[in-house]
Amino acid sequence: QKPVKIILVGRTGAGKSSLINTLFQASLAEGDILPSTEKIKTYTWKTPTNEVLNLLDTPGYEQVNRPELRSQVLDYAATPALDPALQMDLDFLQTLKQDLPDLSAIGIVTQVDRLRPIREWNPPYNWQEGTQPKEKSIREATNYRTEQLGDICELILPIVTEDLSSNRPAWNIEALSLEVVQAIAPAKQLRLARFLRDLETRSTAAAKIIDRYTRQMATT
Repeated sequence: QKPVKIILVGRTGAGKSSLINTLFQASLAEGDILPSTEKIKTYTWKTPTNEVLNLLDTPGYEQVNRPELRSQVLDYAATPALDPALQMDLDFLQTLKQDLPDLSAIGIVTQVDRLRPIREWNPPYNWQEGTQPKEKSIREATNYRTEQLGDICELILPIVTEDLSSNRPAWNIEALSLEVVQAIAPAKQLRLARFLRDLETRSTAAAKIIDRYTRQMATT
């Protein structure tokens, strides 16, 4: 079986290593992903049942603007990309879509806990319909990025990654995990779900996959 592959692109300092450690069971040390890396780095994780996940970490956008690095990223980008936002992001994603029109892209708004009110972070939050100031700020930030990137990204999601040093739990990661699973080929979805850190997310993803195939079988 071919490995599951994810290419991660974003600005330098956008919190890529934190996102990886929040999403997946196999953590990377903070120093494993260098903020100033100038090359595409591949990290490989393998389960006892020989399922393989390859994560490709790319240089920040300000470096990817170099033609040779831009070409390398385009060469590697054969599967869905996880990506933050904005003008540099838009330019880069437009290039990806031109070369790979079938690319499935999910936009991620990181660090939304730092939005106004700055000192408030007390989830749960209903960012889609809630009326609290924090919920409104998250919704406005997400909607703005949807306006900018919505033609390229199938979905824009706000998240907060886990921070063990301050005991800050992750937020909205289950929604992101499920969307990442659904963005890839059906034959690989259950395999990717096994790599996710959160047990509830893995169970939910598996249940949705099983339910979909059950309904398909019932109608054929």
